[in-house]
Amino acid sequence: MREFVQTTVEYINLKKYQKMKELYQGRVDAIEQLRESQAGPLLLLNTVLLSIPQNGNLWLVSLSQKSNGVKIAGFAQRTEAIPDLMSNLIASGIFESVDLEEIESQKEASKFSLVCRSIKKTPEE
Repeated sequence: MREFVQTTVEYINLKKYQKMKELYQGRVDAIEQLRESQAGPLLLLNTVLLSIPQNGNLWLVSLSQKSNGVKIAGFAQRTEAIPDLMSNLIASGIFESVDLEEIESQKEASKFSLVCRSIKKTPEE
């Protein structure tokens, strides 16, 4: 009888520890998922930053992301810098396509906007 009670207590403790392990694993999984979702915006910003042509006198004013689409808007003093930016974005490997949505010549610089489609869906913020 004593062995039965001891075995029952051990079984109850085992179940309790298994339940705790499941809870902790759920927390670890949630943290890992958050880390992975943070990588998308960081990769996007780094890629765009590295794609800006040197000496192109080009600056960005906005960058927005929805699903697998990214919209980039900015100004360029030299319009030749815009196709260079587009080529660099395609060469980065994270965009399937980069299209010029709008270009408008102004006194000091040309205003432009690009629409980019990601190869792989990147997590939204």
